[in-house]
Amino acid sequence: CARLRGLLPSAASAEMLTDAVNSRLDPAFDRGAQRALAVRIWRVAEPFIVWIPPLMLVAPLMLLAVGSLSEVWDSRGLKGLSTGAYIEAMQFGGGAIAFSLQLASIVTAIVIVLAVPTAYALASVSGRSIGVLKQLLTLPVVLPPMALAIGMVLLYPLLSGTFAIFLLAHIILTLPFAVWPIAAALTVLDFRTLEKAARTLGATPIQSFRFVIIPNVSRAAVTGGVTAFVVSFAEVSAGLFLTSANYRPLSVALLGT
Repeated sequence: CARLRGLLPSAASAEMLTDAVNSRLDPAFDRGAQRALAVRIWRVAEPFIVWIPPLMLVAPLMLLAVGSLSEVWDSRGLKGLSTGAYIEAMQFGGGAIAFSLQLASIVTAIVIVLAVPTAYALASVSGRSIGVLKQLLTLPVVLPPMALAIGMVLLYPLLSGTFAIFLLAHIILTLPFAVWPIAAALTVLDFRTLEKAARTLGATPIQSFRFVIIPNVSRAAVTGGVTAFVVSFAEVSAGLFLTSANYRPLSVALLGT
């Protein structure tokens, strides 16, 4: 009996033998097994691939936030608890911080209002002129911001040193970053079919745009708005040429220290 039991294949080896025979007889079975193996490998690797890069980006910011609340931060580590760094920052650059926040907030609101119809028009109309407009939209990203600032100072000398020239420059610089996510959302969304369905139900073009297009691209608009706010708040090059005694953004104030 023991000799016969040793000659019989085990359950694992029998399963392997069965899979090998099935893969030879049915190629689809082999592809299914490979797909299942790939799924198992991805389930193991997914947490590392998805979460480690964001954590590596967030970890320095978290360490900086913790260190900013310490009384002493040197090579020996953190010591004590203090908000002196924030008090000193507000005393030194409170006006610059307030100006940058105000400018970025107004720019974000205007850019979102402009980005949604702009992206919709670029996605709806096709032709050579639309291709030219898409290329023009990328110019603020391709060209140096200081070139835009110098051109605006030369073109609008009456606006030099005013809030209006800051606002106009930042709208031009941030508009592409708000349009691109919305255009990508419209590319994925079959908005033409949704518009036809809305027209069938009696909606006007304005109503279909308001009640069909805007709700479907709202998340992309939020993404573009956040990106525009960050770009406007952190902009440095154009601010160096547009700054004045009354209007000084935070980035320029930090460079002056």
